[in-house]
Formats: sequence, structure tokens, C-alpha cells
Amino acid sequence: MPAPRVVVIDTNVIIDAFVRSGDGRSLGSIELLRRVEKGDLIGVLPTPVLVEIYYVVLDTTKDPGRAQRTLRTLLQLPNIMVQAVEGHHAMAAAEIIQESNYVRLGKGDKLGRRSQGLSTVDALVLAIGRSIPDAVVCSNEGRFSQVRSVRTMRPREIAGVQDRGYPLNGGRP
Repeated sequence: MPAPRVVVIDTNVIIDAFVRSGDGRSLGSIELLRRVEKGDLIGVLPTPVLVEIYYVVLDTTKDPGRAQRTLRTLLQLPNIMVQAVEGHHAMAAAEIIQESNYVRLGKGDKLGRRSQGLSTVDALVLAIGRSIPDAVVCSNEGRFSQVRSVRTMRPREIAGVQDRGYPLNGGRP
């Protein structure tokens, strides 16, 4: 029997599973976490994702207790590993930012950022995914596909959830 696939999980996958309910994005995210819990997959959570999850849940719910409970619940799931950011991840994230975000403006040495570029946390998530052999980075963000040096998939693709024709955002902003 082959070893379970390693999946580096982005913030939006967790938020979609814990905060959203029943829309197209959340179904794949919930199933992905179920497969991690069962041991079909090994979930890797980069430390910046944990901080971002806390912030997003707190901002969305205005409830610090719920934000804490969300993190505790997540960290107690079986087959979840936390990966701290190390120096080589920071260097790889810098390369990923250069690969995906920035274009020369032609004015001196300034760089211009595309409006749909990657955040620092996104770049770190991708860098951690790139550092783990045969891992895939799981995100509901389409812009992750801009980075060709990292294998990325959406939760529903990894979990095998059928697309039921819902819009990716479930009709919500």
C-alpha cells in the first residue's frame, strides 16, 4: 500500500471548511479534511497559515473564543503536521514572488505588483510545498496556478468531490 499523499493546506481551505457552509468551495474543503482525518492524506499546515486562520476567523466572527477553538480543533486532527518557516523556505518564497507577482515598470529599478499577485503567506505556503518531495499544495485560489514550479490542486480535485455546477464562490462575494 502506498504512503498517503502529503498535502500542504492553504488558509482558504480551512476557512471554507470551518466558516463557510454548504457551498461549492466548502464541500471539497470539508472532504479533504475528512480524508486527512482518516489517514488517506497527510495534511501539512505552515505556521503562517495558522496565524492567518486565527485572524480570518476572528475578523469574520468577531469571536476570539471561536478563533481559538477553530485552531485547537484543527491542530487536534490526526494526520496534521505543522511546518515552521525556515531560512530555505524564505529564500524559495522570494523566488516564487519574483516568478509570479512582479513585472518591471521600466522606470528606474522599481517593481510593480500585479493586482492579483500572491501574498507573502501564499508564497511561503507554496515554498513549503515545493520543499516536500511529491507534495501538492491545496488551495481554492486560482492564482496559485501562476507558479509553475509547484504542483497545486483544489481540494475537490484531491478529495475526488464532483463539481456540482456551483460557482467557485458559491454565489457569495
